[in-house]
Amino acid sequence: LRQPDTLIELVSLITTQQEEKIRRGELDVGLMRHPVYSPEIDYLELFDEPLVVVLPVDHPLAHEKEITAAQLDGVNFVSTDPVYSGSLAPIVKAWFAQENSQPNIVQVATNILVTMNLVGMGLGVTLIPGYMNNFNTGQVVFRPIAGNVPSIALLMAWKKGEMKPALRDFIAIVQERLASVTA
Repeated sequence: LRQPDTLIELVSLITTQQEEKIRRGELDVGLMRHPVYSPEIDYLELFDEPLVVVLPVDHPLAHEKEITAAQLDGVNFVSTDPVYSGSLAPIVKAWFAQENSQPNIVQVATNILVTMNLVGMGLGVTLIPGYMNNFNTGQVVFRPIAGNVPSIALLMAWKKGEMKPALRDFIAIVQERLASVTA
């Protein structure tokens, strides 16, 4: 950082909680998913990540290299709760509708780790961002989606208007890094 004496505290909050704390000035910056409802909040899209299919290791589709929407039609599915998952649940629902596929939702989980654990217990399959493979305990397998692949954006958000110098510098550094990656 350009402000070496800046104290950085990391907290885990869902998107709606982050948005509220940013709006009230209790959180300087957040990493969240769409949608951002408050006009008081500005954001930068960091990247767009493809979703993947997560299956129990013993699922009949676990040995496939890629999974199609048609293969998930009627399959038991663990969904994420839209209240807690931001845009993930609506993206997944829209993708299934677009692909004319309808999974059998057997459970709705409030946390993406719980979602993955329920899949590992054999309750069904799910679609989540691929970064979750970093938390794989070996009870599930991750497979890419064949064809039209849905994705989800990760945003960095902050309150519009006057900001602390450290936050201004942090945003500038992130913007510089993003520009160098996309150049």
